[in-house]
Amino acid sequence: AFSLALDRGRHGGVGISPAQEHPNFSDHQIGGVRDNIVKVAVHGRIKGYEIDPGLAYTDKYDAHLHAAAEHGDAQYVITNDAGFHEFVSGHDELLVYEVYTPDDFFMLVYRDAISTVREALLEQISYHRRLGRPFNLATRLESAGTPNFAAAIREMMQTPAVAQALACIYEGI
Repeated sequence: AFSLALDRGRHGGVGISPAQEHPNFSDHQIGGVRDNIVKVAVHGRIKGYEIDPGLAYTDKYDAHLHAAAEHGDAQYVITNDAGFHEFVSGHDELLVYEVYTPDDFFMLVYRDAISTVREALLEQISYHRRLGRPFNLATRLESAGTPNFAAAIREMMQTPAVAQALACIYEGI
């Protein structure tokens, strides 16, 4: 088991609630996101952290992310925030956690647990088959900012087991 701190980053709306971002969403749509995060993150939101004023943060959000990651004993912080990556490079010797971009993290998982990635891909294929709608997972991954992982998934889709599952979709099986 491992712990993980996810950062929505400045472009993901730090300081803006989901209700502010999507004023017409229902409680299920807004609360459902948080409920799903809590299901995965057993300990929920990290509380009780204090900001270390002695560190040179790139911005105020970096201070909160760093303090929460340390207080929550996170092993990994996943963020596209370039400023946080800059902060990390200047304080690497002090950190008790590793920092990755989403693409780098997914590639780490791909490298170390390829069978798990294949299983997840087959589940995605099965899910979309049940929906009866076309999908392009690799394109969605590229759009989400994970181009290397998207390329790895494209390559994996050519393997016999995955290609066979995809053929079932196209044949309507």
